[in-house]
This record gives sequence, C-alpha cells and structure tokens, in this order.
Amino acid sequence: MRLSVSHAFEAAHRLPLYEGPCHDLHGHGYKMVVTVSAPTDPRTGMGPDFLAIRRIVTERVFDAVDHKYLNDIIDNPTAENILKWMWRRLAPDIPGLFEIILWETPDLWAAYRGDEESRP
Repeated sequence: MRLSVSHAFEAAHRLPLYEGPCHDLHGHGYKMVVTVSAPTDPRTGMGPDFLAIRRIVTERVFDAVDHKYLNDIIDNPTAENILKWMWRRLAPDIPGLFEIILWETPDLWAAYRGDEESRP
C-alpha cells in the first residue's frame, strides 16, 4: 500500500550555478508530496498513520523551508538538491519512505526515490 501526505510552502532561492533567469533571486509556491510504501495491518486494515507521517514531515522539512531563503539551507537549491535534502531529513524517521515529489510550479516538478544515482 502507498500512502501520501502533501504540504504547500512558499520559499525564495537563486541558482548560483545556472546561467539563465533562475540565477537571480526569485520565489516559488512549492508543493511537496511524501509517499510511504508499507503493508496494511490485517486487523485494522490500515497502513501507517497519516497524522504521524504529516507530523514528521512538518517538523523535519516544512518548518525548515516555509517562507525561508533556501540558499541559507542548501548551497545550490535546485529542485533535485532540495529533494535530496528532504530525503536525508525524512528517511531516518519514516520507515518505508518511497518517494518525494516537489512541484516548483503547477506544471514543473521533480520526483526522488532515494539514492537513484547509484542505481543502473
């Protein structure tokens, strides 16, 4: 079973290594979706507790990035690097963490499933 929780947050950043408009300071209305893959309990018919997952995501990620300047947190805050940072903060506390999706705009997004660079 896969369960997801989402959060929307506002943040500013600039991409110092990008040659284009995103090199300059700008902001996004981000949306993130955190998905957990875990079995359901045969007795209750439930998987992980939505509220417990949301609490961890809020404490470990949302509170750190909402209405913040992301360059103060992540050296080169591309969508890809933001996702890797989120994964490192959530994986130790969320068993079965499966995927994190991050929308920068309603039609531009990236997804991450852990250490994908080491996979063939």
